[in-house]
Amino acid sequence: MIWSERVGVPIVKQNMGSDPASVAFDTLSSAKANDADVVIIDTAGRLHNKINLMNELTKIKNVMKKVIPDAPHEILLVLDGSTGQNAFEQAKQFTAATEVNALAVTKLDGTAKGGVVIGISDHFRIPVK
Repeated sequence: MIWSERVGVPIVKQNMGSDPASVAFDTLSSAKANDADVVIIDTAGRLHNKINLMNELTKIKNVMKKVIPDAPHEILLVLDGSTGQNAFEQAKQFTAATEVNALAVTKLDGTAKGGVVIGISDHFRIPVK
């Protein structure tokens, strides 16, 4: 929230424990009402081995389509570069749960394990941003 205030970008949030799909719906509704060009919905913190959290991704996407029929326009899977080969399993599970169409890798400055993203990109045919 501090960063959104610093850069003058509105943020939509609800109380801790709120349904993520509800937050996504409110966010898109607000963005549409205010003629926003870009909306970022951050679903961070999902582990690929937590089925209920992975299932929420489908629900979030379906709720978004109620507000904007062709949403989401991009689904970016952010992988931790220090994860190594486990990132491949993460990509497998996330691509099964939702239509990931871009990859990003973080923490490349502190590890040599980030190279796995090349194999992931090639295997799943997903470009690296």
